[in-house]
Formats: sequence, C-alpha cells, structure tokens
Amino acid sequence: MRISIQVMKSPSFQDISSVLRIAEAAINRGHEVSLILLHDAVHAIVKTPGGIQKNLKELMSKGVRVYAYGSLLESEGVSKDILSGVVPMDPTMLPSLISESDRFINFMM
Repeated sequence: MRISIQVMKSPSFQDISSVLRIAEAAINRGHEVSLILLHDAVHAIVKTPGGIQKNLKELMSKGVRVYAYGSLLESEGVSKDILSGVVPMDPTMLPSLISESDRFINFMM
C-alpha cells in the first residue's frame, strides 16, 4: 500500500512526532511511505543539533521518501543545510503524489 502523509506544522509540535511514528509503523509493515512537508514543517529537514533529523534519516534509509516544497525552503530560509535525499517539489507534484497514494493522511491543524 502506498501511503502519503502531509504535514504543515513546525517540528516543535507533536504532529511531526506522530507522523514519524506512523511512517515507521507503515514502513515496518512493508508499505511505501512518502512524507510531504509544507509551511513550517520544512524546518524538520534542516540539520540542527538535537533535531529530529536522525529519525528522518533512519526512515529515509528504510525507504521513506521525503518531499518539501522548494519555494518554501527558500522563503523559510532553510534551503541550505537540508538533509541529503530530500526531494524539493513544486506545487504541480502534489496532485500526483495524492492520486498515486492508496491512503493520504493530512496533518493540517
């Protein structure tokens, strides 16, 4: 099963931790997982001491794909020092990611 998870909140909110746990459980059960980071969530991929990047790297090594809006990376000032393997995306990619997914989970609020 293909699962895409979209998150918009800053890594300081519980949403990112929940998303990482859901992604890990799904990948461990053999599902394909994509994380789509929008708005403040793009800060999750910035290399910072004590951040959640270690968890993201581990998930990525297991096959989780991580996408982040390229324009948001620049406007949020995080285009430098991002995790290797993160795919910058443009708004036209989102409909395809959703339509190719069997399940789409959205953490907006």
